[in-house]
Amino acid sequence: MATIDIEKKPMAISGHSIELDKLVSTLDSD
Repeated sequence: MATIDIEKKPMAISGHSIELDKLVSTLDSD
């Protein structure tokens, strides 16, 4: 099921990845 969701919403997944990168960067700065 999860795989199908990823295939259906590639842009959404990419967006989440970017948000995660920002979060990690913020945590690293701390």
